[in-house]
Amino acid sequence: MPHIFRDRAKEYFETHRSRLESAGFDGLVIRALEELDKMVGQTGIKKQIRDFVELARHYSHEGVKLSSRMSLQWCLTGNSAMGKGTVARIIARLYKAMGIVDKGQVFDFKVERMIGLMEDEAQRSIGEALVKSSGGILLFDEDSPKLNEAVGFRERVRALLMNQMAEHPGSYIIIYAEPRNRVSGINGDAEHMSDLVNVLVFEDYTKEELMIILKRRLEKERMKMTATARQYMTVFIGSLVATEERSHASSR
Repeated sequence: MPHIFRDRAKEYFETHRSRLESAGFDGLVIRALEELDKMVGQTGIKKQIRDFVELARHYSHEGVKLSSRMSLQWCLTGNSAMGKGTVARIIARLYKAMGIVDKGQVFDFKVERMIGLMEDEAQRSIGEALVKSSGGILLFDEDSPKLNEAVGFRERVRALLMNQMAEHPGSYIIIYAEPRNRVSGINGDAEHMSDLVNVLVFEDYTKEELMIILKRRLEKERMKMTATARQYMTVFIGSLVATEERSHASSR
């Protein structure tokens, strides 16, 4: 990484750290938010999470139970490989630092694995996942092309999950990971979605952001592009971004 970029990044994070410390945030919260800031793009998501943390801190200082004023559940929607898993783990770290959960761990539950199961088997599978995630967060991952072929499957599985959560209200925290344009699947009414969960919409990367991601990954491998490779990848990434169907225009 060039020295100029490192110096600017260091200055940026130190500025944010000072502001957060002055606002009363502890080190664990600050470090989780710093990791969030290091993600490429997703400015809107970063702001939403910071606003959530600041509001939660306000209610905590007022002695108000958080779940009575704000939803602790989340829905992450967007194309694959946009960082939904990373954000879920950052939220878990924040929740642990703020005392919302006992464990800052995320149990990843792939809904596609339930295809072909009988209803009682599906209920048992979901119940086991909820138990394993107790004290932490369940990442209910519906972001799979296989689910697109099973008409109505997402809705049936979601109903099973809702029924089990209703039997133990307030006992579990769920983060839903959905493919792009599926956010209305949570309750069939996107207009009132924010009353039930905090919705984070992952915007497709721009060609500049995709190039930054590529450079970062190459740096981790201690590699760098030649001028010819850079020219080729610039054209290739530009062609991905220019297509009407953007499901593939992700970091993967």
